[in-house]
Amino acid sequence: MEWKSTNGYLLIEPLEEGEQVRGNIIIPDTGVEKPYEGVVVSNSEYYNYNTNEWVCPHIEVGEIVKAPRMGSWRLTIDNKEYFVCKSTDVLLVSKK
Repeated sequence: MEWKSTNGYLLIEPLEEGEQVRGNIIIPDTGVEKPYEGVVVSNSEYYNYNTNEWVCPHIEVGEIVKAPRMGSWRLTIDNKEYFVCKSTDVLLVSKK
């Protein structure tokens, strides 16, 4: 089944988070609030009430984004992890 985001939301597949290693010591990330990082799987237009028109976000499918943990939802769809956030909440965008 293929899922599509709606109303300005992005469906994002998270990238693998690796552990930070210095020499033979593994440095835990406890207490560090890092943003979600992942690849955009689906994007959608949203309605701008100020201009009364549908607006397409400038974030394209396949781009790598960082989004805040607050305001993003983590989902499990077909045994795969995803997260969803508003396109306006994205902090950084990078080409793959």
